[in-house]
Amino acid sequence: MRRPITLFILSIFLRSTIALHVSIYYAALCSDSVDFITQQLYPHYEELKDHLTIDFIPYGKTMHGYNARIQKYIFNCQHGVLECNANTYQACALAQANDQDSKVKFVNCVMSARNPAKISAIKKCVIDRGLDFDKVQTCTKSSEGEQLQVINGNKTWTLEPNIYEVPTVILNGDNHINGNTQARALADFTALVCSNLEEPKPEVCQKKGLLRKIKDYFS
Repeated sequence: MRRPITLFILSIFLRSTIALHVSIYYAALCSDSVDFITQQLYPHYEELKDHLTIDFIPYGKTMHGYNARIQKYIFNCQHGVLECNANTYQACALAQANDQDSKVKFVNCVMSARNPAKISAIKKCVIDRGLDFDKVQTCTKSSEGEQLQVINGNKTWTLEPNIYEVPTVILNGDNHINGNTQARALADFTALVCSNLEEPKPEVCQKKGLLRKIKDYFS
């Protein structure tokens, strides 16, 4: 009986060592963020998910600072107060979700909505993922949500150079924005992921490679 158990443990170890870590810095009301998540990240997520560890940072180019007089943080979001609120809702839901599938499917659900800041749309996506909307809403309206956004802001503004484009995609936990990685992520995220995976790669990568060869042949 030891051999199956050993193989199972080994498979978990190999899964953890080959996964590509992807950090996505985005904003709830940014149209480019919507396009990236719904058109680049999500379409091939099921085929790539066993090779990815994804970290969502819903903050964008927001600026924040502490107001000692009112003893609260003040957030100034690129697309206004509604975006600040929507970012916080997403941060609170992501904090409650306990697995990657739930997080990815929740974010895709919200960002696919006609208005990602609309509370009814957020509520539907929260409930669809089996999360507790009352807890998410309480978090959003409390110091818990504020602190989550401070954490996201600190992550965002420690990137080097300063974030200049939303969404921004970072690989393998680096805090340096790589212009080439960024351009490739926005143009063809699946191809970028495939180029950074070790063998054996998922089938979608083989298809990508074949299509690229066909394109090169006829170009």
